[in-house]
Amino acid sequence: MAILKILSKANKKLWQLGQPLIKKPKYSQSQISDLFIWRDALNWKTFFELINVPSIFDNNIENSKVKIVFFKDNGEEFFSDYIDLIANYRQKIDISKILINIKKKQSIGEIGTFAVFHSHTPEIILKLGSYMSECGYVSYKYNKAPLNSYVHGNFEAIAYYNNNFEMLSGSSIFKRKYNLQYSLNPLKLYEILLTNISNKIHKVSFLVLDINCNKIIKNTFYIESKGSFIFKIKNSKAKRLIIESRLIMARPVVFEINKNNLNVFHG
Repeated sequence: MAILKILSKANKKLWQLGQPLIKKPKYSQSQISDLFIWRDALNWKTFFELINVPSIFDNNIENSKVKIVFFKDNGEEFFSDYIDLIANYRQKIDISKILINIKKKQSIGEIGTFAVFHSHTPEIILKLGSYMSECGYVSYKYNKAPLNSYVHGNFEAIAYYNNNFEMLSGSSIFKRKYNLQYSLNPLKLYEILLTNISNKIHKVSFLVLDINCNKIIKNTFYIESKGSFIFKIKNSKAKRLIIESRLIMARPVVFEINKNNLNVFHG
């Protein structure tokens, strides 16, 4: 038993060696954001709940704003803009409305990612050696659903400083298997959206199993840095999903669709 414990600890250390889930940014004044997913298609709308987080720590902050940056599904930046903040106030940002105007000038696809960087870090946060991070709530409206479905940020994914981006997750030495923390309902449609928060392109395999763990589907794709990919599942036998890659943690956002009803959550 003692030998097994030693081997287990050694294996854990090996998996963690040089492979942190999230890295500390290079610069103390970096702003951090999740890579949120935007969806904009005939039946989809995306919204973001923007809160003036710096004002929670410092009521004297004036002219605070955020920079919102959009990326295509291949990780290419295609638009950025600034939004003024109001102290102690929440704004609902209509992401789809922003994208409609952009689509008049260029092709951007139906899915992608965006990041939100606050322009100011309160002194109290700097003294703690911490960072201003945005990992708030995104909501989605699907078809004729009466209510939006909300999901919070997943990771502190990307840092921004001096007009440069820094990806905060690395790459695993070994392939890893991420088991979706949810049992699939064969009667529903699932759209699995995965983002790449490392600085390298990653090969990702999606393996769908039935209730007896027999393979039904296995497809492999590549996801660019800052990019995203959507994998759709609708199969009368589907019960489990395993995602295999060298991403440190391939934790996706799951869109569960049943007619006009939408449920969105982290898997």
